[in-house]
Amino acid sequence: MVFDNKKSTIIFLIILIIITISLRFLWLNNTLLEGDMARDIEISKNIINGKFMIQGIAGGIYEGGQQTFGPLMYYLIAALLIIKNNPLSPVFFIALINSIAVIITYFFCKRFFNQKIAIFASLLYSINPWVLYYSNMFWNPTFLPLLAILFFYSLFIFIIEKKDYGIVLCAFIIAITLHFHLTILFFIPSVFFALLLFRRDTKFKYYGYSLISFLVPLIPYLYTVIKNKSNILGPILFGTIRETSPYIQNIIEAIGIPVMISTNYLGKYIYGSSFIFIHKSLYYFNFFITGIMLILFLLSLIYITFLLTKKPYITENKKKYYLISLLLIFPILAHIIRFSNISPHYYIILYPIQFIFYGIILDFMITKFINIKKILIAGFLIILLSNAGGYILMQNYITNNGATSGGVLSTPYSAKIDALNYLTDKSKTDQINLAFFKSGKSFIYWFTLKNNNIKYTIINNTSELKELKNTYLILDRKSYHRVRLEDHESNYFDNLHNKETIKGIEIYYFE
Repeated sequence: MVFDNKKSTIIFLIILIIITISLRFLWLNNTLLEGDMARDIEISKNIINGKFMIQGIAGGIYEGGQQTFGPLMYYLIAALLIIKNNPLSPVFFIALINSIAVIITYFFCKRFFNQKIAIFASLLYSINPWVLYYSNMFWNPTFLPLLAILFFYSLFIFIIEKKDYGIVLCAFIIAITLHFHLTILFFIPSVFFALLLFRRDTKFKYYGYSLISFLVPLIPYLYTVIKNKSNILGPILFGTIRETSPYIQNIIEAIGIPVMISTNYLGKYIYGSSFIFIHKSLYYFNFFITGIMLILFLLSLIYITFLLTKKPYITENKKKYYLISLLLIFPILAHIIRFSNISPHYYIILYPIQFIFYGIILDFMITKFINIKKILIAGFLIILLSNAGGYILMQNYITNNGATSGGVLSTPYSAKIDALNYLTDKSKTDQINLAFFKSGKSFIYWFTLKNNNIKYTIINNTSELKELKNTYLILDRKSYHRVRLEDHESNYFDNLHNKETIKGIEIYYFE
């Protein structure tokens, strides 16, 4: 399992790159393109047309102010649209940078841990279904994995290798990341605690450089705050306005979610009530693998705890284990203290820490139990196949059926385009008369990008349907972004016969 020469290392990296890129690029058309993405593309197009943006994400578009500390994401999307004016351009970019994050993880683990841990962690990172799910859409949190591993790299350079420029890079990456999402702030206590725990003589000028490198990326935000006389902590305050959850539930979610999103378990959150597996035996096997991964993660926590509580408590070799533990613990504690609803994407910033924990315990087991080394490696390969296989089955379901029923895996872009192609083929005139029941924001923007000859109408109750002439009505009753209907409205549509279903999208024709 250890590649002790240059040739075998290159072969492994080629295999890793092929796996990583294949799983992220094969199903780009199945990406989710919803309201937030349409908003972000429109803002980015305005930038191309000379309307520059200096506010953070959502600033000036939705009420509630800025949600981030800068507009860098908009400018990145604008640059991508200049290269190729296609809504999938940002999706391609996310898949690319998330692939790069996996490769950097290998070199990070090899540099600061060892090659076996690098192999285990990078392979698990490359095929994890949660990682792949988030690598297949453009959304401000999905920019985080590359920034996260660069942050970890710079912090380890400063703490472990004692190179002062690491803290400058660390501050700069934190500031850049604040342009995309605020969850990087949960690592601030980890950084300060590590600085106190492993304090050493650092030239004061590097702290000055760190302050400058932190402030420079935030200049657009600081300018906005001064110009609008707004609260400098506005995004943080906006982010705290969340629905609270019961205290015990909050603790379970804060601890459980970061572990769950390192396994192959997607559950109802992603699948809804849909069954994506070919046979129940695959479902139970997938669940069995989840149990094995949970046990491995628990064992890694026990092993690292034992390692860190064994005298002498602080050694040069233990620093990396302390540091990676701090990076896991403090974000979890922050979410417990924050005491509000927690979504899985809040923990994207942790990747690939969880996979490094798996790598550590697998490295220990293979080294300790040399007699069953082949069995352990075979088991690891089965885990990899199960993770990748589950994701492939999921994409197969989406390709054939569209959205999962009620899961966050909502109507994919490919299904919307298939529905539009159907309407274009069936329409008897150049102009397509299209109606939506109550809401159509998940479709209208993307349809318009492909076809400008569409006239839209929003219908608010079933009685208005009688007035439609030569019009197609689109209804989504399946996906996460579906229209919520009253019982009598559902019954009305159930009894209509002029219906065609395209990957879960209902299309009715009114002559």
